[in-house]
Amino acid sequence: MKKNLYFGIFITSLVLCACSVERYVPDGERLYRGAEVIIEADSTIANQSALKAELEGVIRPEPNSKLLGSYAGLYYHYKAQEEKPSFITKFLNKKIGEKPVYQSEVEKFEIEKLLLNRLENRGFFYSRATSSFTEDDSDQTATIDYTVTVPEPYRMETYQLDTLSPPIYREMRSTVLKSKFKKGMRFDLANLKQERDRMDYDLKREGYYNFNPSFLIFEVDTNRYKNKRFDLFLKLKKDVPKKVIVPYKLDKINIYANYDINQDTTGVVGERFNEKTYIDQENFFKKKHLDPFIQLEEGQPYNPDTSRSTARRLSTIGAYKFVNIQYKEVDSLRNDSTGILEANIYLSPLNKRAIRAELQAVTKSNNFAGPGLGITYSNRNLF
Repeated sequence: MKKNLYFGIFITSLVLCACSVERYVPDGERLYRGAEVIIEADSTIANQSALKAELEGVIRPEPNSKLLGSYAGLYYHYKAQEEKPSFITKFLNKKIGEKPVYQSEVEKFEIEKLLLNRLENRGFFYSRATSSFTEDDSDQTATIDYTVTVPEPYRMETYQLDTLSPPIYREMRSTVLKSKFKKGMRFDLANLKQERDRMDYDLKREGYYNFNPSFLIFEVDTNRYKNKRFDLFLKLKKDVPKKVIVPYKLDKINIYANYDINQDTTGVVGERFNEKTYIDQENFFKKKHLDPFIQLEEGQPYNPDTSRSTARRLSTIGAYKFVNIQYKEVDSLRNDSTGILEANIYLSPLNKRAIRAELQAVTKSNNFAGPGLGITYSNRNLF
């Protein structure tokens, strides 16, 4: 009861002491109390609240925070700067103190540029941004309003793939035809980035091992229209390496079933089983039981999904400390239309046998309490 009383007195004194901080504000300065974004649009904006939230996300700096309706953190920061502050003042400043944020720290023209950049990323080209401070001399504070005038956005008329050399053109064209981009879609940079990632994912699944979304570029053409319409073209950047536009196949699969990072496997001859090469001199695991967990097959196109699935399945066995799949390009065998990969699966087993002891506190139904020792013996015999 006394603890609650003391806590209540402490909170009350905290709030009362921190109600007023304007007397500490230096001459010529005002405390910054935040900003508001006002959107003036020429047309209806779908999900305007989300756009406003995004614009508010670029506003800097953050104003001082409130605690129980007062600027307690700011107050104790000021108090701690006085000569010989008390112990409680120094303690509270360390815990909740905040440096003051002044009006002079607001770089409004830089914020206006950021607001315009975000609007252009969303297709609202030729927007305008202005700002104005509201100052209150009674408590030495200032707020700012950012007003953005947003015109009708640009919308897509067509989406097409630029002409490329085979074989990647065929795969990219198939992926473009499956795009969710539709006529009338508002220009949106975030959507373009997602489309590049989707294209990269689809191409990787078709064997394009060396492809990367950074090799793709979008171009927008508005010359054919006068009503804020545009044609969208997807292209490959110039001078991308040859290996980027070539699909890869798995030529060889090596499984190191009992791999030790300190072990030299150079020159070790593996044993073929089900069109895979197993390197396991001690025959640690039987190949016929391990093989069903491996979904990679020689001759199949490279596919990151198959690789991840194989790693996940091997990890579920519970006998391996590490599962690592690495691919090696065999450039000497690559021709103009297909690249060759060698897949190496490194499996590092856990200790086959282990003993774990655990000291426990035991309570029985007859109210007897005492120590208990639990011993667990594990024998990891995979099959």
